[in-house]
Amino acid sequence: MVDVKSLMRGFFRQMLRFALWLMGLVFLLSLLAAGLLWLGLWLLRALWFKLSGRPVPPMAWQFLRQSNWSGFGALAKNAELPSLR
Repeated sequence: MVDVKSLMRGFFRQMLRFALWLMGLVFLLSLLAAGLLWLGLWLLRALWFKLSGRPVPPMAWQFLRQSNWSGFGALAKNAELPSLR
């Protein structure tokens, strides 16, 4: 005779495995869609620059490393230390 408890446990284990596999597939497809969207925007931008006769600049961002951390120094100067009482 088949044990109902082990049968249900196996069923829910397979359902959990399928749900996790499906979530991974959705995540992979969303990354693929985001990459294809980025590629399409990049190609459209390059085409626009070529049609307007301007050179295509690279898609790059410049970060000033010092400005990223300057906010933390201002916060530390204005912060009040908690009392130990």
